Amino acid sequence: MSTQIGLRQVKPARFNWRAAAGWLGVFISFPIAGLAAQALVGSVDNVLDGLAGGAVAGMVIGLAQWLVLRRTHRAKAAWIGATSLGMGAGLALAVALFGSATSQEQIIMRALVTGGLMGLAQGVMWGKGRAIAALWTLIVAGTFTASWIVTGGVIGKSLSNGYTIFGSSGALLFQLITGLVILLALPAAVEPASPAAVKD
Repeated sequence: MSTQIGLRQVKPARFNWRAAAGWLGVFISFPIAGLAAQALVGSVDNVLDGLAGGAVAGMVIGLAQWLVLRRTHRAKAAWIGATSLGMGAGLALAVALFGSATSQEQIIMRALVTGGLMGLAQGVMWGKGRAIAALWTLIVAGTFTASWIVTGGVIGKSLSNGYTIFGSSGALLFQLITGLVILLALPAAVEPASPAAVKD
């Protein structure tokens, strides 16, 4: 007779293709985040605009991402705050360092700083050590910058409006690349199965 009492079996909560599609679908939150920041703050003209606009946009994006990650990686709601804080502080610092002009060179430099701090804040939230935090920081910084370049190619002169975040074209690229990193480098958390049955 074999008996198991008070034990729970665990099985991987896979970040499967359905979850990957959900992560990719988060791209729609980026233009929504931009509209929210534009309505509440306006264009990014100074450090305070960057702080407030980045925090608003980061909160919307962080919420949308968390709704996916809480199912696949048991992400805590603090992911939302970390994304908001990282993007707000990042954009504020970027404006302080490089100004608010909308030339391609300045947009790229601001994107590197903003994406870097947002990536660092999120990387810490993964809770998987320094290597993963560093990897996520680099991936987000690079992809954030590439996404701004893509959006700039699509909307052209409209960049002069001082947007807080890139549009849907850049967002698709951002979610695609970060989603691939999650699939390949960040295995899902384990989740409890039903209690083990008592076997005679």
